[in-house]
Amino acid sequence: TNPTAPAFDAYPSFSPDGGTLAFAGCTSVACDLYLQDLDSSYAPRGSPRRITRLNYQSPIRGIAWAGDWLVYSGSLSWGMWYLWQVKTDGSSAPERLEIAGARALFPAF
Repeated sequence: TNPTAPAFDAYPSFSPDGGTLAFAGCTSVACDLYLQDLDSSYAPRGSPRRITRLNYQSPIRGIAWAGDWLVYSGSLSWGMWYLWQVKTDGSSAPERLEIAGARALFPAF
C-alpha cells in the first residue's frame, strides 16, 4: 500500500480462498485492520477497506482468518496481549476472546 514513514503495514494474512489479504495498517504505535481484495494473480483490486477503528496505542501482533472473522492479537496496554475477533465486513466492534488469556500472540488456525 506504500504507506509514508513512520506508518507501515504488517502481518499479512491471505483469506482461505486467496481472494483477500488482511493486514495491519499501522502508524508508529497504533494499528487498524484492513482488507485488500485481490485478483487471480494476487494483484490488488481497488483500495484497502479499513474494518477497525481501534483508537488505542498498541500494535497488532498477528492476524488469522476464521470463517467470516479475523482473529488478531492486540493490547490495550503494553504487555497484556489478548486475542480479539472482528467480523470481516466490519459490522461489529472487536470482541476480546478469553480462551487464550493474557500474552496471546500470533494466532493461527
